[in-house]
Amino acid sequence: MLFEGYGASRPIQDVSGCRRSAFGFVQILKGIFVSAIADAMEAYQHAYFDAYVLHRDISTGNILITCEGKGLLIDWDLSIKLIDPKTGKKVSSARRPDRTGTWQFMSAALLQDNEKYNELEEDRESCLHVLTWTALRFTNHTISGGGTSRFLRAFDEEYEDEEGVKGGDLKRGFLATREIPRVVKFDRRPQLDALIEELTETFAVRYEKPPSDEDFETLKDMKYNNAPPSYLYSNAAFKYQKHLNDLVAPSWLVDTFLAALIGTGSSKKRAREQGKLEVRIPGTKSQRRSDGSGSRSGS
Repeated sequence: MLFEGYGASRPIQDVSGCRRSAFGFVQILKGIFVSAIADAMEAYQHAYFDAYVLHRDISTGNILITCEGKGLLIDWDLSIKLIDPKTGKKVSSARRPDRTGTWQFMSAALLQDNEKYNELEEDRESCLHVLTWTALRFTNHTISGGGTSRFLRAFDEEYEDEEGVKGGDLKRGFLATREIPRVVKFDRRPQLDALIEELTETFAVRYEKPPSDEDFETLKDMKYNNAPPSYLYSNAAFKYQKHLNDLVAPSWLVDTFLAALIGTGSSKKRAREQGKLEVRIPGTKSQRRSDGSGSRSGS
């Protein structure tokens, strides 16, 4: 379980005699960033489900890689306790602070609604945006420079209306249409293709119209008649409900990453070989705000 103390922001420091760094460029090329994200989200999983702590700023700058190739989730200064230690009761939404995070990686739902506050699903969607942004920028794929720029604009999208600064329209569109996994294929990395596709498919449920009442009635009948799994998966209501359940299931996200890492080779060996490289990814110096408008990253 690799995470720093809750509520404390600690600088980059020695771990087992080695300095930590944000994603190193060669580490990215070797695919270490995927296992590092998995480690970080395992720490997140323990923090949220065991200690009732919500991180609220999953971003490239807050996931570091050790010399051993392990991922660390750091910078808990914006985290909040979901359980009041004095009463043992869940903290009400009215007492929660405004939305926060690093702009490029905030969920589409947060960016589109200034009144919304961070939840488990927001942080987990941020994990997908970290994965996709890093893969698009620093791995070879089938899209040309102009096409890549079109997708990357989704992470920087910002506009202002009468309610304040917003974004997320392009992110929402790319999720709902599954355009990125449908169009982008990463060079000799089918597991990365499959991982982004599966995560996109699941998070898309947040931005889709629910299935019809007829679909739910059909699903009810299928379950009553003990329909085989292959029949259930063909039902829109079943897939919709499964994705909603996955979004809040304790081990779903980490399990999905680990399943994708199987068959990718000795990722830990690669991590050890590349662990001494300490190169910060350009454009990930976080300048966060928690004043309701999120935060920006800039090079």
